[in-house]
Amino acid sequence: MTADDIEFDEALEKTRSKIYEAFCDDINTPGVINEVDEAIRKTNIYFDLKSKKVTLLEKAYRIISQPFEVMGLEYATSKSSSSAEAVLTAITKFRD
Repeated sequence: MTADDIEFDEALEKTRSKIYEAFCDDINTPGVINEVDEAIRKTNIYFDLKSKKVTLLEKAYRIISQPFEVMGLEYATSKSSSSAEAVLTAITKFRD
């Protein structure tokens, strides 16, 4: 893993923790959405790097999508698409 990969992974873990804390804080939805927004911003930066790990993008997708699933909103992907394609499609939709 490169330094960028490690930095991104650490940022994702920090975001996951903050999202959990926001949910535990009387379901602090604005706090959750702020952390998801931050995760998307960091994912966009990582996504623009020349070299990136699909496993980290998948991790980012799970961290970004899980709060929405908890709140009853779910992002559905096509079962015919590959795992990497699904992740990239989801990240692209979040970027738009």
